[in-house]
Amino acid sequence: MTLDDRYVPQGIQEIDREHVRLLESLRRLMRMAAGDVPVEATVAGMRTLIEDVGRHFADEERLMRSIDYKDAPRHKDAHRRFLELSLRKCALMRESDDVVEWISKAAHWFHEHHLDEDLSLSLALANKRCGASASNLPINAIGHAGNARSP
Repeated sequence: MTLDDRYVPQGIQEIDREHVRLLESLRRLMRMAAGDVPVEATVAGMRTLIEDVGRHFADEERLMRSIDYKDAPRHKDAHRRFLELSLRKCALMRESDDVVEWISKAAHWFHEHHLDEDLSLSLALANKRCGASASNLPINAIGHAGNARSP
């Protein structure tokens, strides 16, 4: 996935809205890193984005708890690993090229996580809201691999 790709909605408004907003923030950060913005300001923007991602993850995890989502431990672990690695990388940033590299890896991670973990969660949420039992869903039928890697 590149930052030019269009977002494919999952059908859960609160998640889709946040995903679109986070992708727009990634695009803004990429423009900053590619422009004449001092690296310190770009890294500060990256830190703010990581904080926003953390709040989004908390929202997703709240939704998981609301339906007693069976794959929550793995999904939450992917969130934790992404945030930990991103914060470590942020602390080491010295050049705009470092930020560009992180953005590229973060965009790829987002795409993989979206296709693996988030679509499975959306399917479970949609079925729960329709009254179906999430434990009876063919979650793996949508290609769930559970292996999105951190940037």
